[in-house]
Amino acid sequence: MWASRSTFCLDKPTWATLQFLFDFVSSEPSPWETPLGLIIPRTPHFESFGDASQLGGGAFCPQLEFWFDLGWSTTIASGFKLQPSHPGYVHINALEFIVLLLQLTATVVRLRTLTLSQQHRMFPSGIPRYPVWLGRSDNTVSISWESKATASSSHAQGLVDVYASLLRQSDVHSSSTHVEGVRNVCADDISRNSFTLPFGTRWPPVRYPLSSFFFLLPLFFLTPFLFTFHFHFPLSLIFLPFPSPSHFPAISEASLSRILGLFPPKSRSATAPYVQALLRAQSGSLRTSKELGTARSRRLHYFRTCVLMNWDDDLLLVDSTQERAEIQFALYAVHLSFGTDLFCQSLKLDTMKQYIFAIASFIALLSLQDFRRVTPSDRTFGPHLTAVYKDL
Repeated sequence: MWASRSTFCLDKPTWATLQFLFDFVSSEPSPWETPLGLIIPRTPHFESFGDASQLGGGAFCPQLEFWFDLGWSTTIASGFKLQPSHPGYVHINALEFIVLLLQLTATVVRLRTLTLSQQHRMFPSGIPRYPVWLGRSDNTVSISWESKATASSSHAQGLVDVYASLLRQSDVHSSSTHVEGVRNVCADDISRNSFTLPFGTRWPPVRYPLSSFFFLLPLFFLTPFLFTFHFHFPLSLIFLPFPSPSHFPAISEASLSRILGLFPPKSRSATAPYVQALLRAQSGSLRTSKELGTARSRRLHYFRTCVLMNWDDDLLLVDSTQERAEIQFALYAVHLSFGTDLFCQSLKLDTMKQYIFAIASFIALLSLQDFRRVTPSDRTFGPHLTAVYKDL
C-alpha cells in the first residue's frame, strides 16, 4: 500500500478508528512518553494469586490485604459445553485472563483507597511513585496475553483492549508469572466458592473488614466478547486485616532464621510470615492434584458443618483461643464419627485424622497456628482431640 498511488475508499468505521488514533496520539499527556519506572524491570512491591474455574474466579493479595471473588453467569457456564466453533463458546483461558485483569484493577483501587494508618503500616517509606505489581496465575496463556498486551484469539483481543485501557489509567507497573496449579491452592478454593451464598459468608469469611464496596464495569467500556457473555456484574471486594505474626506465640527463632537464610536478604521481611505459618502448621504439604481435591472437599464439609451448627461467628478462628479451636475440632471429629462425612458413612480413625489435618493446615495459613496442639512445640494433640481419638 505504501507509495502505490492507489485510491482507497474508507468506510465510516475506518474513519472512526483513524480519528480515535489521531486524538490519542495528539492528547496530553503525550502517549509517546513512558516513565522509566514503568520500563525498567524491578522487584515487585506486592503480588496476588488468582485462579478461574467453570464456577467462578477469584484472587487474593497478602501484602495489600484484599481478596475478591465472582461467579459466572448462566450464559458463561453453559458456554463451556458448546463446541469451539459456536459463537457463544467460552474457553477457560479467557476467564483466567479476566481474573488477572481484575487483580490489577483491585490493586489500583486498593492503593487509591488506603487510609493514612494503612499506608504507614504497609509502606513505612511511603507508597512508591510507580509501584510494581506481580500477578501469579497457573494459566500460561493468560500470562502471555498480559506480558505482550496482545493476543491472536479474537475473543481475547477485546479483553486485551480493556487491559491496555487500565494500564493507561494507572501508574502501576504490571507483570505476571506462572505458579504451579498444586501451589495455587487458596486461589483455586476461592474460584470454587458457593456463589449462591451472600458474599460475607463465602470463603474466606471476613469478621473485621476494613472496607468494602461494589463497582460495576461499564457496559460501554466492554467489548463484544464480554457482551456475548453478559459480563456485567457487581464485583465484591473486601480488604482483610491479615494477622500480624507478633499476635501469636513465638516459634523457634533458630528454625525461622535457618529457613530465611535460604532466601535473598531483601525478601526476608515479606517471607517471614509465611515461614512462621509453615513452621506452626508442623506438617508436610499435599502433593498430588487428587490429594488437593480431597483436602478441598473436606475443608468445605467442615465449613458447611460450622454453618449448620451455628459455629460461624469466627469460621477461620482468627479471633479464637486455642482451647475454643481445639474443642471445635474435637466436636467436628465426634460429628464425623456419627457417619456424617462426605459420603455419609463411618470413618476409620486415620481417615478422621486426615479430615482434621486438612482443616488445621488450611486455617494455619491465616491464623499462623496449628490449633490441634496446645503449643507449637507439642508433639501430641491437645487433650480434647486426644480424648476423641482414643475413644474411637
